[in-house]
Formats: sequence, structure tokens, C-alpha cells
Amino acid sequence: MADFTQNVITPVEVNPFIVNPSVADSGFGLSTYSASFLNSGYLYEGLTEDDVGGLSYLLSTNNVAYETLLPGIYSIGANTLVNGTWRPGVDKIAFVPQPFDPLLGQFLPMTNQFTDNYITNGVATCQQLQRVTTQPDIILCAGDVNYGVSAIPYVDRTGTTNWLNNASLNGNPTNGGPGVIQPGVKITFNKLGPAFYNITDESAVESSFFVWGTFDGSTNNPIVYPTSQIGTCQFTIRMWLLMGNQNSFQKNFDWKLTNPAGSVAVLQTSTNLADWVTLFSATNDSSVYTFMNYQPSATARFYRVIPQ
Repeated sequence: MADFTQNVITPVEVNPFIVNPSVADSGFGLSTYSASFLNSGYLYEGLTEDDVGGLSYLLSTNNVAYETLLPGIYSIGANTLVNGTWRPGVDKIAFVPQPFDPLLGQFLPMTNQFTDNYITNGVATCQQLQRVTTQPDIILCAGDVNYGVSAIPYVDRTGTTNWLNNASLNGNPTNGGPGVIQPGVKITFNKLGPAFYNITDESAVESSFFVWGTFDGSTNNPIVYPTSQIGTCQFTIRMWLLMGNQNSFQKNFDWKLTNPAGSVAVLQTSTNLADWVTLFSATNDSSVYTFMNYQPSATARFYRVIPQ
């Protein structure tokens, strides 16, 4: 996943980046890229497991830690279930899609049978287990991400309250792990749309925006999101009001519009409810439009969104 920068002027001008798939030429000077991030126009290739988050260590069969099983795991047959015990890394993992019924609009139950390797009394042994899932352990989706602060967040995920810290079970009670990230995990990519700013006064609105895109390292053109929509869909116009010293007063106002795809709405402002000035227009592409409104000069000001 990468982001593409699009500077909006009049008329629209797109500044493309040349894709550079060379890790050596990335310029970060890092031996691993788990501490780095994707820059516009960069595609990292040939990464090892350690490069992308220390997976080589986590999955290594030589890495042994005391773990308990997830809830809802059962033994196959009449064998007694061995729960908390010393377990090595699983060596490798395979992501399997959860079956989905498009007519019902919901996920279908799936039974996963697997071999659980563990160590008891210094001897490696195994047991046959199964787990029934009714929805994916990891869900990737797009949505309106709002942290409650004046920002345009790119991505969000579920919290850590259900994570298990097994530090005490492993003899290191003050450590932050090892542990288990319990499902489900939901990663939400923000529906990035245009961002607008008033730098000198509210009538002088400047704009730029970042959008998501994907590319596969081939000669195929990148896919830029959001893709074309049809029918009726929802998009959001969000205004952040920043006032006071250091822009300390922060308040956001949301207009959530459900209109035909491609329809246009305008954000307008007035000081007297009679004379309205259009700040910018927004096209319904199911994204989130953000307006950073810095220090409005009028003592009283009103805002409205008008569909065209």
C-alpha cells in the first residue's frame, strides 16, 4: 500500500512520482525497514522476514515461549486438551480468506483444523486441534477515521485491551511480553479525500490531497482510490475549527451527505446569514473532505453545505 500526492490547482494538475523499486537507492540508510515507512513512489522488494517486523524471530521454531490457547479451540477426538504450555514458533503462516455469502451479506462459519506443537518435560510433542471462526481474525477495510484531534489520519486499528501479556508466565513479570494478539483485529484505512486550508484568511482557501493507491511492481498502471462509484453513496465534509493561542481550541463539525455518486456540494460561510461565500466544492466520491479552518477573523460566522 502506498500513497500518491496530488496537488490541486486550477485546472487540476497531477504530479506523478517515478516508481523506484530499489531498496538500495531508497536513501534511508537502514539495514531493516521495520523502522521505516513507505514514501510516495517507493516499492520495497526482496525484503526478509526481519525487514518487515521481526517475523523471522516470531515464527522461528527455536523461539520458545509459554503460551495459552485462544478461546474456542478444542481437541480433535478423545485426547485431553493441553492448554498452557511451552510452544515454539510455528515456522510459517498462511492467510486463508473467510467464506462470505454475498446474498446474506455476512461471513460464514469456517472450521480450521491444525497441529499444535508444544514441549513438555523437555520433549517435543503435538496435538490435533480445531477452531471454528465466524468472522476473519484480521479485517482490512476503508472508513472515516477520526482521532478526535485536528489531523488527517491515514490508518487506524482496534485497540490492545484484549491482548494477552504472558510476561509473568515466561518469568519476566516486568516485561512487555511475550504475549498473544487475540482476534479480532480491524485495520481501517482512511477514505482520504481533498484537504483544504485557510492560511491567511478564511476566504483564501488552499487545497491539496493525498489518496491511496496500489501497485504490484509490474508495468501495470497503479490503481488510485477511491475508484468510481455508482448509485447512492455517502461522503463526509469535516471542518476543524482551530482558535486561540497555539490554535488550542479544536472542534470538528461533520456533514455526512448521502447523495448520488458524482454529485457536487459546496461548503459556504457567512457572517450575517444573508451573504454567503463558497469556500470549496466537494464531489461525492465516497471519500472524506477535510477543511482546516484557522483563526476565523469574524466575531460571528456561520457555515452550511448546499447540494448543487
